[in-house]
Amino acid sequence: GEWPPSSVHRLVRGKSGGSTPTGRGGGAMVSDATFPRRTAQDPTESHDAILQPPWGSLGRDVAVGLAIATGKLVYGFLNSSSVINLSHVRPVFEREPGQGLITFCNHTSTVDDPFVTSTFVPIRWGMNESSHKRVRWTLCAEEICHGHPFLRDFFLTGKTLPVARGKGVDQPTLNVLAHRLGKGDWIHIFPEGKVNPDPQNLLPFKWGIGKLACDAVAQQAAQSGGGDQNVKYPLVVPFHHIGADKVLPDDGSFIPTVGNTVSVLWGEPVPLDDLLQQCARCTSKEERHALWKAITSRAEERLRALQKQHRESLQRQ
Repeated sequence: GEWPPSSVHRLVRGKSGGSTPTGRGGGAMVSDATFPRRTAQDPTESHDAILQPPWGSLGRDVAVGLAIATGKLVYGFLNSSSVINLSHVRPVFEREPGQGLITFCNHTSTVDDPFVTSTFVPIRWGMNESSHKRVRWTLCAEEICHGHPFLRDFFLTGKTLPVARGKGVDQPTLNVLAHRLGKGDWIHIFPEGKVNPDPQNLLPFKWGIGKLACDAVAQQAAQSGGGDQNVKYPLVVPFHHIGADKVLPDDGSFIPTVGNTVSVLWGEPVPLDDLLQQCARCTSKEERHALWKAITSRAEERLRALQKQHRESLQRQ
């Protein structure tokens, strides 16, 4: 079908800084049971096997489309939502072939993904995922999304991989996502690492952003013979949302409330080229960790600044 969808063109060509209504109203220590056993020998084949949808391509279209449609129902009809700085959404849909994308945001509700991301991704795009394969990959705590075989298969089909909280960043799932990022995929993560019970104050970031971006660059450099001439640095783009915690509070409830307003503010890509160009040159674990930390710190600064800007913008309305 048409790519990008015409609705996406209309979305990303909105006036920068404008606000457009869209409606009325968490790497993993992975258990053997989590991923298929056919993931052994060659790393590339292992990654590909892990990422295959248990319910097939049609199942992936249905699962992803259903998730986006549910988000639009909750945020666009039962509640209301708006997206600010629409022009900054463009990298989600239009970037160079082979250039990866990391988006990241604050985490105030269990269903921030897919509900918040549904505010800027059209349903038709989700329903056609098997044809273009550009819907985001994301992470979910293993005990929440992969504790039951049905849930495991549903979330894997919906491009959501398990992460074991508290196990650090040197985990198989993050290695898999870094591989896909290096191939040009979109990865969405919550760098706070868990739902934050205090939406007013961001939690310190985990190093996942730095690891994903750096490993993707190092992978590309290795595949091009060790140089960085053909490396396409991934884009790292923040957005901040307010109001999602009111729609579905983190209190164990599975029933969304109604009549709330959710606001999403997009920022510009974080400038990271000066750090990313060092990723392929690291010769020790200490150097890699220092780079991961530096990349993550810069991303955290940007989201904190975006949070302040977002609050001030809403207060002036």
